[in-house]
Formats: sequence, structure tokens, C-alpha cells
Amino acid sequence: MRKLFGSLLAIISLNLTAQQTLSTDTTVFHLDAVKYRIAAIKEFRGLDLTNSTIVSDDKGYLWVGTQDGLVRIDAFSSKRFVKSNKSENSIAGNFITKITYQSSKQYLWIGTATGLSRYHLPTETFKSFNDTAADKSISAGYIQSIFIDQQDTVWIGTRKGLSRFDESSNSFVHVPLKVNSNENESATSIMDIKQNETGELWVATHQGIMVLLDNSVIRNFQPIKADSNKRHVITGLLFQSQDTVWIGTEQNGLLLYDIENDKITPFTQESTNSKLPSNYIRSLLLSKSRNEIWVGTDGGLSIYHTEKREFLPLFNNESISEGIVALYEDNNGIIWIGTWSKGLHRFNPNETQIGTFSRKLLSSLGENLRRIIRGKEDDIWFSNYSTLFQLKTQKNLLTRYDIAPVNLAKNRAIPIWNSKENTLYLLTRDLYRIKEDSRYDEIRVPDEIRDLSWYGANFDSKGQLWLRSRNLGIFCLDPSLKKVIHQIPTSISGFARQIDESTMVFGTQQASYFVNINSFETIEHNLENTEGMLNVNITGYYKDSKDRVWMGTSGGIHELVSDITEPKYHTWSIDEGLPTDVITGPIPDNFGYLWFSSTDGLIRFDPNRETITQYDIDAGALSNYSIGQYTKDPKQRLYFLGPAGISVIDQSTISESPPKNRVIISDVLIRSSSSRQESVDQLSQIIEGKPTNIVEYRESITLPPESREFSVEFTTPYSGDSKKEVFYFRLIGFNEKWSETSGENRRATYTNLEPGTYIFEVYSTNSHGVPSSSEEITIILEPFFYETLWFKTLIVLILMSLAAAWYRYRVNKIKEYNLLLEKQVEQRTRDINTLADIGRDIVSVLEIDDLSEHLYHHINRSLEINVVGIGVYDPANELVRFEKSHENGKALPTFSKPMDTTAELAAWCVHYGKEVVMQCYEDRNNYLTTTEKSQIGERMESIIYIPIVSRNESKLGCITIQSSKVNAFTEEDLQFIRTIANYTSIALDNTIAHHELKRISFTDYLTDLPNRRAFLEQSRYQISINNRSVQPISFAIADIDNFKTLNDTYGHDSGDIVLQRVAKIFRSALRTQDLIARWGGEEFVFMLPNTDCHGAKIALEKARKSLEKETFLLKDQELRVTSTFGICQYKNKLSIEEIIDLADRALYTGKESGRNQVQVITETGKE
Repeated sequence: MRKLFGSLLAIISLNLTAQQTLSTDTTVFHLDAVKYRIAAIKEFRGLDLTNSTIVSDDKGYLWVGTQDGLVRIDAFSSKRFVKSNKSENSIAGNFITKITYQSSKQYLWIGTATGLSRYHLPTETFKSFNDTAADKSISAGYIQSIFIDQQDTVWIGTRKGLSRFDESSNSFVHVPLKVNSNENESATSIMDIKQNETGELWVATHQGIMVLLDNSVIRNFQPIKADSNKRHVITGLLFQSQDTVWIGTEQNGLLLYDIENDKITPFTQESTNSKLPSNYIRSLLLSKSRNEIWVGTDGGLSIYHTEKREFLPLFNNESISEGIVALYEDNNGIIWIGTWSKGLHRFNPNETQIGTFSRKLLSSLGENLRRIIRGKEDDIWFSNYSTLFQLKTQKNLLTRYDIAPVNLAKNRAIPIWNSKENTLYLLTRDLYRIKEDSRYDEIRVPDEIRDLSWYGANFDSKGQLWLRSRNLGIFCLDPSLKKVIHQIPTSISGFARQIDESTMVFGTQQASYFVNINSFETIEHNLENTEGMLNVNITGYYKDSKDRVWMGTSGGIHELVSDITEPKYHTWSIDEGLPTDVITGPIPDNFGYLWFSSTDGLIRFDPNRETITQYDIDAGALSNYSIGQYTKDPKQRLYFLGPAGISVIDQSTISESPPKNRVIISDVLIRSSSSRQESVDQLSQIIEGKPTNIVEYRESITLPPESREFSVEFTTPYSGDSKKEVFYFRLIGFNEKWSETSGENRRATYTNLEPGTYIFEVYSTNSHGVPSSSEEITIILEPFFYETLWFKTLIVLILMSLAAAWYRYRVNKIKEYNLLLEKQVEQRTRDINTLADIGRDIVSVLEIDDLSEHLYHHINRSLEINVVGIGVYDPANELVRFEKSHENGKALPTFSKPMDTTAELAAWCVHYGKEVVMQCYEDRNNYLTTTEKSQIGERMESIIYIPIVSRNESKLGCITIQSSKVNAFTEEDLQFIRTIANYTSIALDNTIAHHELKRISFTDYLTDLPNRRAFLEQSRYQISINNRSVQPISFAIADIDNFKTLNDTYGHDSGDIVLQRVAKIFRSALRTQDLIARWGGEEFVFMLPNTDCHGAKIALEKARKSLEKETFLLKDQELRVTSTFGICQYKNKLSIEEIIDLADRALYTGKESGRNQVQVITETGKE
């Protein structure tokens, strides 16, 4: 019962809403306007306001007249010409009104508000014609029209009449506009001048049209019907054929005049067959194909198709929705459009036309667009939050449905086409069935999903509705739309489409799903179960005629190369040339290409050649498009929707082979006197009283000898795709290989070329790789006078004359030279022998004293020196010690220099390991920053310090050689001294090593006292001295008491510590001249010079007591150590061994007497 009641309520609710209607608004929407992409020119300064007249020259430069001067542009740069009060070579005025190019003479005729100028392009020179007292040929300064007739005669029209240029007088002649010669001529404002095929000159004026033949008026008529409320001004003329002329007016629109039938057909803003943007016609242009007439009005642009005989208003570009004051078609078929206040624009028919309808154009609210689908027949449906749009592509009508009443919460409005019912549905929160009469039925979404937010929806062929939510996955409603019959829990799905009679495909961030619409069996594609897939989020699906399956994804283009059950993919991403990986599509065109939209414009992919072409903002595309939002209409136009608008491509405009561009060699730059590169045009001199042609108009150029460094600049005419232009150039005669450069660096630079004739050649390729024809210029580099043939011949003759005299002179000099050479060889041989002697001598010396002395005597044999010294580096004390240096043959006492690199040359040399070479005393400032602290010996002028290092590169010290003379040493002397320094390094290294070995062999390793060998050697030496004198000498031996027990108790490590401390105590207790040594084990021996046995006992008793008082801490235990001494005084004829034996006997006596005492024994053995 409850179910029945609920059903009844639903039916009642449906009936209550069935009669509701959406308000609509329908307007004409000419889709053919997408064939004309009008692009603004924004890269150049000075073109952003009024562009009143446009023309191009033979080179391809575009000349634009503005209210602030004349502007010349190419593909990459612009040049502005303005009036100068300081130079006669300037334009007549800055407000440019008309420009015409006279190709036969390469003149640019420039009309201004204050006169006329003629500009000669090859020489860049101006000549002005003004309305002055001296020249009355121009009746007024404001030039309104300029025309060059079939006979190459120049005509100008001003506000006060018509004038013709007379070549013989180089001035203008006034042409009276009178039908009868008896009439009085009145001032006539000339608006335009044209000529028909028979040679008649048609002159448009503010009062009508006058026709001239042979400089006389043959007809005068007014094509505008009399109307007291309007001005009858003719603004322009255009001959479509000999018998058909279009007449532009100021207030009466456009008139088509059939001359043969004398019939005038008006087209106005109010006409149903034209709908001109404005009745004020500002400019007219017949395309070179002669099938289009471009009409510029005060309110925008319209195109008349001569075959269809209908007008097409170009409404889809806001920047041309105002005064169109100039229209011009250049040699490449590009149509240039000058506006009154919105700058310069162009239409390039050679490029693919991407027409874009902005959201602001489609809706005054300017809301982001969300969804686009194709409905029945020619309908294209799209939406934003507030409006549902129906575009009838065949009828060129756009209907706007106000959906605000059914979308109060401003949910995403999703149009859905049900092909089974042939009906449109709209999904907001609920569903709405939209009928053709704007009425709608509301269909409540099932309660369990009614509160969800929807991202997209699609009907399948069974009438089942697939709803894609933003957070809970995908839901399928049965055809009655009342029941959820299937759900796929997943992330948000941006794309869904039925790909065959039984399969739906869904793309999500989590996976892609292929779902059977009958059984709901689902095949999932994710990164784990697929091969080659880069991103699982499918954003488009297409199966081509060859059964190749293509998909757009958020990871690039994917081709499914297997069955969907065992998926394998072949991919194209950024690595293969895509501008971005985030793409959607594809949609095929008629040429076999696949089109994708992306987050960086549109992409065209050739599946056969695997090539990629990008169309970015500069090409007319949007910067960002929405996932899955693309379609195609019955005329095969391609539609891509993004938040900011809709891009439409009419496939008839897809361009594959744009015309060749051309290259212009624009300048040659050389170094000027200011060392800057300047144009040769600016630096060239006037030749024979006439200006020389600029580089652009010369086949060759000669550069002076000093211009061996020059640069050649080149460019191309403006084509709109200059960023992708690539240039190739070479200099024949120097390098035949082509070099490549981009449009950003259009310059080739050459340096240090030989004089001669070279040919510079350059060509370019456009974005499609189409090469231009090449341009070349011959460059002649003049030689310096000394590089000319006559100069070289003169030099040869002079040289031949000098050769004979030189020969005689040379024979005599050779004899003298041979004698000198023999002497030098002898001297060199002596030097070599000297070095060999020095090497053999000093490397065998093992004492530094001897080394210094030997060096002094050896070096003085070859050089006149005063000082030789060897400094030994002492790192422990930071000193350089000089032992036995020699000055003027005498040995200096040993002295040391501190390692102060700011005040001592020796320290600087050793520290930095670099030579010090001073030729005078003042040169020391090159090395030192403070005054020398101490000076040894006399002051020297020429000083050399050379570092000495060991075999292992460690610092040993330095050698110094000094002279009291200034500049005492030549470079050869320095080489000689360096060689000696090398020998000295070896000798000093040997000496130091010898002393170290000697020290080790005479020292006890544990106590650092002299060992037995050292003691015996020094004792014998002391005894030999004592034998020659009467001074007593005593010897003693000491033994540590109970040392064996200590070793056994505390270990040998503790015993070693005791030995070391006992040695230090004994050493500190004795005099400096006394000798103490370790005899072996725990025994120590003593030699006390100049001391008898009594004195020795006193001294050693002191040592014994010092030891007795010392406390030793061994393994956390304190103990005391004692020692027993035995003393014997030396007597003649006893050896050192015998003396020590006697002392040892005294020692054992002390041991037996209780230890820790000093015992004395005589040489007879008595104690």
C-alpha cells in the first residue's frame, strides 16, 4: 500500500511539473566565422592604437601608418620613423594617413596630416612635398588618398583637390575637377582614387564620384539618394570587375553599382541580407582570389562572398568589433587589418584556422563552460551553471535556455542525449527531460543517491543512465530511471562512452573500466595488470577504420595493441614530443589525423608517421581544455570545450603546406672607431654626391682592411609563426658547410678572414619545415697595403738587393761567430765540469758545516758571490737554522731565523716552497710586508733563496746565495744555481739522514739516555783529554734495588716506567757536563769530568736521596724505589772497561751492606 501511495505521489509530482517551461533566447550565430581567425599583433611597440594604412614592399617588409609615425615590421623586429626637426631626411609628419608603394622606382609614398613624403627604400632618403608658399602643387597638407595608375603616375587627393606627380619637374601638378572648362572650380575633398580596366580614373569625393580620362572630368554623379538627414560622403571605391564597383559611404552603408545597367544595390546595417556591423564604411578590399570582399566598418568587419552573394559578419573577435580603418593583402595572401584604437591584426589563410568562441561571447555572465555533446541532427549542446546552449549548426542559430530555475544550488549542469528516445536530458541535482518547445519534465533521482554531486552522465543504447558521482563512484539506473541497478565504487570519472553495442568504458584516476551493459561484467585496466600503460585515467576512446584503438589519457597517447582482456599498450608521451601528458580525445579528421585537446592547447597526431603538431595560444587555441569534452558536427567541424570557451576547427581550413617564406639580408655590421659594431649603412660615405644603397638593396659590399671582423644580419617577413623559424647560412670561400641558428639569433659573425671575395648565402625553414629560396650577398674584404701584389713585389726586389749585401756581411760575421762559439763552448764545458765536480763533492758530504764551505768555494769558481748559506728547517721550534754560513770566505756563527713569512725571506721561501729572486734590496717588498727583524753580516743587494725538499717532498730548508752588487745574477746564473740547489737537496737529505741514524745508534730507546756504545765512545774521548791534563775524572755504576722482584710483582710495563723515571731523576740531579747512560737492564753508568771520587760521592749521594724521596704509583699501589752506587776514580793506564769493573765491585759491596748507599773503590781494588 505504501509503495502504491509513493508511486501515486510521484505521478502527481510529474504531472505538476510537466507544464513548466524554460525561458529561451535565440540569435544568429554564423559558424563559418571560425574559418577566419583574426590574430592581434602584440609583439611590436607603436601598433597598439590607430593603424590607418598598411602596405608591403618588394622585400616583404610591412609598413604601417599610425598617428605617431611610420612603423616597418618584419617577423622579429620593428623600426619606427618619425618627424625630426633637426634633419631634413625625415618624414613630413607623424600622423600617417595613407601609404602606397611604387615598385618600379622603389618609392614609398607617405601621406600625413601635414604633407606628403617620398621615401626611397634603397638609400633610406626622404623628400617632402608640403602646402607652402614656395610649392602650391599640393592644395592642402592633409593627404587623404594616394594612387598609382596603370601608367605608373602618382595621384594624391587632399581636402582641397586632386594633384598629379610630374616626373620632369619632380613636383605635383593640380588637376582641376570641372566638367566644363567655363565652370569655377570649388575646393573638393578627395576621399579615394581608383582606376578601371579601360583607364578611367574614379575619384570619390564628399559630394559624389567624378570620372576622369586623360586628366579631364568626363562624368560626375552622386550614387547616394538625396536625404537631408545624412551626409553624402563617399569614403571608398572598389572595382570587383570592369562593370561592378563597390562604393563605401559615411552614413549610407555599402553600395553595389552595376555600371552596365546603371543599378545601385544598397547594403546597410538595417538590411536583412547583409547585417553590416555599421553604415560607416572605412575600408574595402578585394582578395587576390577575387572570391571575397572584405568590408571594414566603424563597428567591425564583414566578408562578402562573391559566389554565394552573402555577407559573413566576423563577430567572434572582440578586438575587431570597432572601427576597421585599413585592409591590405600581402604577397603571401595574409590580410592585414588596421583598427582605430585596438591595434594591428592579421588573417593568415595559410595556417589552420582555430576559431574560438569565448565564454564572454556566449554568455554575458561569463561563467565557465562545463559540458558539450552532440544531439539529434545538427544540434550541439553545451552548458554552464546558468545556461543551456543549443547550437543549430546548419541554421547558424544559437538558443540560450535559462536553467537557473532548475539549478538553484548551481550544481554542475550536465546535458545528456538519449539516442534511444531521441531526447535531451539535463542533470543538476535531479533529472529534467527537455522538450523541443522548451518545456521540461522533472524526474526525481532515486533517494539513495539524490544527495550526491554529479560530474557526468551518459545514456547507453538500452536507455540505461550511467551517473558519475564526484566521490562515490559510478551508478547505473534502469531505463525507467527509478532504480539503481549497478554500482562501481571508484574515484571520480572524467570520461565515459559506449564503444560498441554492449560495452561502456569509464576512465578514472583509480583504474579504467570496460563494462558489459547487459551483464555488468567488468574488466579493469590498472598499472598492475596492464603492459605499457603509463596512466590509467582514460580521457577519450576511438577505433579507426583499421581497427586500431586509440585512447587519450592523463599520461599521453595510448594505443591498445591487444584484446582488452590481456591489455598491452603502445604509448606516446612528453618523451616522444608531446607538449604535455595530460590530454583528452582523440577525434579523427578527414585526413587521417587524430586531434587531442590538452592542458597546453590542441594536438594533431599522425598515426602513420607518428608526428606531433601542437597548436598553442599563439595559434588560436585555448590554454586548457576539459576532459572528454569534444565532438563533431554534421559538417565535420571539430569542437573542443574548455572552461574559457569552445574551439572549433572547420576541416576545410586545415593547412598542410604553407607557402614558402623569403629571407632578407638586412644588414652587415663592422667595428667602428668606438670599438662597437655598427651598420655599414651608417658608416658608409656619400659616393659621387649621391647616397649609396643600403645593404638590403646591394648585391655586393666592399669592406675596408680593418674590418676583418664583421657580422651579417638576416630576417624574414612577418608570417605569424616566427618562433619556429630556423635559419641556415654559410660563407662560400671560407666554409661550404651550412650552419644553423634560431630566430632569436639571426646573425652570423666572422673574424680574422683573409682578404678576398666571399659569398654569404642564407635560407630559412618555417614551422612545417618548408625551405625558403636562398638569398646571397658578395662580400669583398680589401687587403692592407702590405697584402697587395705590388707591395709584395716591391718587398721581393728590396729583399733581393739586401740579400747580396747581407751575404757578404754574413760571411764575415760567421767567421767572428765561430770564434765566439768556440769560446762559449769552452766556457759551457767548464761550467758542466764544475757542476759535475760540485755534484760529486757535496753529495758525499755528511756534515752541514762542510757542505756550506764546499758550496761557497765551488760557486765562487763560476760566479762572483759574497754569501752562501744552508738553512735547515726545524718544525718543532718553527725556526730555520743556518750553521756555518760563509760570507766573503769567512764562516759566520750559527744563527736562526723565525718562521715569520712577513719579515724573513728564508721563512717565506721555506713556507711557500717558492724561489725568492731579488736583483736589488728594494725587491724584498715583493715578498715581505714588514721590516727584517735582525740582519746577520753585511747588507746584500742581489739575494736568491731556493727551497730544498727531501725525496718524499717534505721541507728540509733552503739555500741562499747573495751578492753585494745590484743585478748580479743573469737567467743563466739562476739556472746554474737551481742545479746546485738540486745537488744540495740530495746532500742535505743525506746529512740529515746520517745524523738521525747516528743519534738512534747512540741512544737508549727506553730512557732516551746515551746507550753503552755512546758512553764508551765519549768516555774514551774524555779519557784521552784527561791523559793530557791533571784534572781528575770519576766513573760510577748504579743498580736499582730489588728490581727483579718489582718486575715480577707489577710486570715489565711497570718496570719500564720505573726505569724511565729513575733516568730523569738521575739526569736532573747531575751537572750538565756530567754524562749518564744506561748500561743494561736496571744498571746506569756515570762519568763525572773534573771530579775526584770524593766529589763524585757527594754528587751521587744527592741523586740517591732524590730517588729515595720519590713515590711511585704502580697499579694503584704506592711504593718507593732505591738504588746502590759504586764509584771509582780514574787513574792512568786503566781502560774504561777496567774502571767500570772496579766501580761494579764497589756496587756489590753496597748491595751486600744493605743496599741504598754509595760505595767508593780505588784503582787497586781497596774500598
